[in-house]
Amino acid sequence: MLFFTCFQAKGLTETLQKRGLSPARVVKNQLYNQFKYMASSPKKAATKTEILQSIAEATGLARKDVGAVLEALSSEIKKGVSKRGPGAFTLPGLCKIVVQRKPATKAATRPNPFKPGEMMDVAAKPARNVVKIRPLKNLKDMVS
Repeated sequence: MLFFTCFQAKGLTETLQKRGLSPARVVKNQLYNQFKYMASSPKKAATKTEILQSIAEATGLARKDVGAVLEALSSEIKKGVSKRGPGAFTLPGLCKIVVQRKPATKAATRPNPFKPGEMMDVAAKPARNVVKIRPLKNLKDMVS
């Protein structure tokens, strides 16, 4: 750590003592500040490996089997949201995945909402598919 090496500099301990500070107290404060920073930093999201391991431990299945289940779930979602599918997939109790197919829009001149009386050009947009994920009641309850 940086604060331990800074006290090895010649004369630094004497300088702190002249100011009425003890080197041990300075180190203690720096440790406290680093711990406070580390404790307040946000936790990272779990990786795929961590998720697979956690599910395998909770269910007693092999990690390969859990991976196969997630692959099967992924293919079911793909079937549900594909062009030939219904355009929606529900994961019971968690979320509903819906595809909204938005048509193309033409270029137009419309009033500027930020500057009344002024017209603005709006660019054309191609047709597109927008994926929306809506949380269901159980997922909302988990968060609150």
